[in-house]
Amino acid sequence: MDVNSLMMILVVVFAGFLIYSNFRRQKRQFQALQDMIASLKPGDEVMTRGGLYGKIVSVDAEAQKAKLEIAQGTVITINPHSIAQAITAAEDSAEGAGASEETSSDVSETKE
Repeated sequence: MDVNSLMMILVVVFAGFLIYSNFRRQKRQFQALQDMIASLKPGDEVMTRGGLYGKIVSVDAEAQKAKLEIAQGTVITINPHSIAQAITAAEDSAEGAGASEETSSDVSETKE
């Protein structure tokens, strides 16, 4: 075997590995999204792929419909697959804690 044949084999093996790992990553992401959609229940706060934030009012898995309250008294019907992520209370409290720390440090700097 000469060097060119060996290089060609290495390139093909490397390309195969990249393609395989990409498919595995996409499959894991898709499965995680499906699990999140299946676990949705009324009261969960979510963000749609279009950027709307709201609270789940009801979910009908058979009809593939979910009612989302985006403002008090404003309920829209969406397909559950259009939900990009569930917003958890832990994420909200972490964001709030970070904002309060920044505010307190800003206040202490202005006093000096």
